[in-house]
Amino acid sequence: QLLRSRAQDESQTHELECKGVNTEGSEFDATFTFSASTYDGEACTQIVIRAAGVNESEMEERLQEMSQKDQVTGLFSRSWFMDRVDESVAQAANEGRLSTVLYLRLDDFEHHQSGLGIDGADEILKSVAEWLRAEVGEAHLAKVDGEDFAVLQPVADMDEAAELAERLRAGIETLMPEVAAKTVHITASVGVSFVREDARSSQDTLTTALKCCNQAQRENAGKGNAIKVHDPMDDVAAGSSEAVAMLVRQALEQGAFNLRYQPLMSLEDETDHAFEVFVNL
Repeated sequence: QLLRSRAQDESQTHELECKGVNTEGSEFDATFTFSASTYDGEACTQIVIRAAGVNESEMEERLQEMSQKDQVTGLFSRSWFMDRVDESVAQAANEGRLSTVLYLRLDDFEHHQSGLGIDGADEILKSVAEWLRAEVGEAHLAKVDGEDFAVLQPVADMDEAAELAERLRAGIETLMPEVAAKTVHITASVGVSFVREDARSSQDTLTTALKCCNQAQRENAGKGNAIKVHDPMDDVAAGSSEAVAMLVRQALEQGAFNLRYQPLMSLEDETDHAFEVFVNL
């Protein structure tokens, strides 16, 4: 009733002085601090109870860290991940650096939830998160939704990104965690997008990876367990100037151009010599 009344009355202060009782039964001065926050993407009220004399800067730093992490897996949240993608977009624009975003979703997760319960499903998420953390190493890793994970990593080319996606998909298929005395078979679908120098925003990049993940889940008669790599050519009209520009860029990235030449000689006059040089795609 207290919390509901404070939420409904905007004239209430953000702090409430009170007394606390510790585990030994003695009282101490404490302060309730109310602030708007989010949990798993839902709006909520964050309540911090602190004792007098607490180091404010340390507490704020700890709260900031907690707000950026998923409480089930310990991985960073979507907002933190989006900040990292923003940085990658800037690097791509300034340095021409190519990075990939992998959007990974566990297939048929509702079935696991109904069969094992919420706690059992959380154990699956923890197992996957722990395995991913060890597998991707220095890459940025986050839990971006209920059963969805995302990875951000620099890559040399599209093939390297596809190999990483396939390695993660195959690894999760063989993970087989044991939950509630049962061995659980899980699979995942992976969507792959790229952060290029012409990337419009971090949100566009993540949304593209999500769309590819949705396409991957429709594979194998809707059972997923597949990967889908985004092809920029899918986003433009065939034969358009944008399509030609993308084709040329892909050819440059993949080394698909060949430089050819041949000599031209006059059979009548040996003084005229020339070479015909052209680029072949």
